[in-house]
Amino acid sequence: METITAGADPAASAMLPGLGADAATRSLAQRIGRARWAVGGLLLTVLTAAALATAGPLRPALSALGHMRWGFLPSLVLLSLLHYVCSAVALRGAAGRPLPLIRTTMTQLTASAANRVTPGGLGAAAVNTRYLVCRGLPLPRAAVAVAVLQVAASPPTCC
Repeated sequence: METITAGADPAASAMLPGLGADAATRSLAQRIGRARWAVGGLLLTVLTAAALATAGPLRPALSALGHMRWGFLPSLVLLSLLHYVCSAVALRGAAGRPLPLIRTTMTQLTASAANRVTPGGLGAAAVNTRYLVCRGLPLPRAAVAVAVLQVAASPPTCC
């Protein structure tokens, strides 16, 4: 009884055009080129920031660093972190299902950044809705949960 591989020739390498050693060399050269541009951009950014801080409009801010009360910084960082954790707990409560606390807290940091570039708090609403949908909530339920959060966070407008 003869097996299938008994009469087979050794397999030849399937060299596709342009994917040999030349492609690997080009890929390495492209990565080196991108790394050079990245380092150059970073260097230009640092030099620009240094020039603005020493001689430009950022000089008063730089001089204010010397007058800061650095003892308050740890408590301010802790309070800021607590704000985002409480926002994550509120989102978990509005969602009505268990969500991971750390990932939900990171989502609140992302939502805060999105609020800086979009008007009227729409960035946070979009980020939170997308997060809840990715976590398995149906879109209508996620939208209602985020709307409840937005209404609960708005200041009262009576009298």
